[in-house]
Amino acid sequence: MKQLAEKYNVPENTILTWKGRDEMCDCSSRPHTIYYSLSEIEQEIIKSVRKSTWLPLDDLLEVASNSIHRHHTVPHRILCNAGLNKKWVK
Repeated sequence: MKQLAEKYNVPENTILTWKGRDEMCDCSSRPHTIYYSLSEIEQEIIKSVRKSTWLPLDDLLEVASNSIHRHHTVPHRILCNAGLNKKWVK
């Protein structure tokens, strides 16, 4: 393995990773399941406030701050998945 690593100029760990594979294509590192830290009700609140007001994300978080956390990543992902991330999309 050390010889292969030197030949291809890669670490030995890379050789070990590829040695056990049946296919020659690289596997995706994307998670198969994304777990949301918000409940279904909280997600629906975000969607319904967005549909009725079309507030920007920061303002949306301020309006719904009693029921959701302050970080904007999860609400943004929810809006994108629902197709509500752009104002001109209905």
